[in-house]
Amino acid sequence: MPRNIIVCYDHSPSSRFAIQWAVSKKIFLTDDSVTLATALDEDVAAIEGGALAVPNVVGGAGDFFVTDYTQRVEKMEKDAEYELKEAVEIIRQHVGQVHAVLLRGDAKSSLVDYANTNQADLVIVGQRGLGWVKRRLLGSVSDHLSHQLKMPILIVRDSN
Repeated sequence: MPRNIIVCYDHSPSSRFAIQWAVSKKIFLTDDSVTLATALDEDVAAIEGGALAVPNVVGGAGDFFVTDYTQRVEKMEKDAEYELKEAVEIIRQHVGQVHAVLLRGDAKSSLVDYANTNQADLVIVGQRGLGWVKRRLLGSVSDHLSHQLKMPILIVRDSN
């Protein structure tokens, strides 16, 4: 029976390493269904716009900033789709069915919701190897997933 595997992919070196590691260790079987999932958090686009991004929700003079915000989100979407296509091609050589999905919102909650909704048999995620303090301050997606998901999760730690 084919397995439903979700690979969490954020375009970072550690998530690329997780894909390469999973491929090299033959984690994927030819009849698996693999989904590469990445989350696009539009709040990040607002924050990256600096303090001037705050007026995005108002009209009038804020219209200029709405355009700027919209352009940042569109660029984030295009970049994410491009990166996902490259990652899909790496996996496609090893499994029959692979596709990508672009989720909206915070990566932690979006990935948990997606994995649960789609009844994943396995979730694969890379880990940057943050220390305890950085993990607590910045938050760790792999740590969050390991505590919130009920299905098996494979955390691949980048060896660098």
